[in-house]
Amino acid sequence: MLNRLGNSEFDQEIMAFRDYSWKSTIVKPKVLCLSWSLPTIASSNLPKLKVECNEFAKRYGDITDAVWQHKGRVRIVKLPCYACRDTSKLLCDVAGFLDTGRMALERDLVDQVPNELERITLREAHRYADQYQSKLLKLALRLRTNTILSAGSGTLEGGETLGIRHVDDAAAGYVGDRPLPPAIDHQIDVAIWEYIRKDQEDLIRQLKKVLFQQSGHKPWFEIFLTFFIALANVQYVHGQAVGWMKSQLETVSEPARSSRTLSYIAN
Repeated sequence: MLNRLGNSEFDQEIMAFRDYSWKSTIVKPKVLCLSWSLPTIASSNLPKLKVECNEFAKRYGDITDAVWQHKGRVRIVKLPCYACRDTSKLLCDVAGFLDTGRMALERDLVDQVPNELERITLREAHRYADQYQSKLLKLALRLRTNTILSAGSGTLEGGETLGIRHVDDAAAGYVGDRPLPPAIDHQIDVAIWEYIRKDQEDLIRQLKKVLFQQSGHKPWFEIFLTFFIALANVQYVHGQAVGWMKSQLETVSEPARSSRTLSYIAN
């Protein structure tokens, strides 16, 4: 499973929503519009993600700043204390984003695979899944696409910016972005992981059912395609994890922030 940098930043071994001390429980939430970008896939068709958020009072352990490193120097952007109070609604909003984003991304995912054999096999997996309505393959393909979507990051767009300025400083290694408050970024991670975790469990359950059925012909081609997609997904996750670990080797410690890692690394 691909875990975003925000997980280590919030020091959670298992991803979960955190509790916040809300400044008010009656104030109407602000609605944010986020554009989503992916680290390895170019796609102009991804939908916007809209989330609601409320202000919270910062407590010890709450992370509210965007922190990154550029050429050995730590950079910090102070951000307002906002998070999603209604996490049930956030889960629904993220589910809609994943469904729409997956449909927009699937063709780009296949077309941009550099390995010809993998590209041809993925096309065949999509064809087989559509023609035979394979629940097994549809699960595997959905898991792959959602995993890649989980590696993305959001930036604020639209009228509501929470007063966050546009960071456009190439010398500081952070260009053309309006960073998302870390608490909201983490909550989106948690919401995406909930759906990925469920798909993983469903896929394992379906594979066991097909592999260990007592009678009848086993659909070996369908099984092969499913394992191919699963292993391609593991390869992608491993590559992302290795890249993140290499970037962490270049981090520097801050006396005031010795208990946390940096949010971003700019090479």
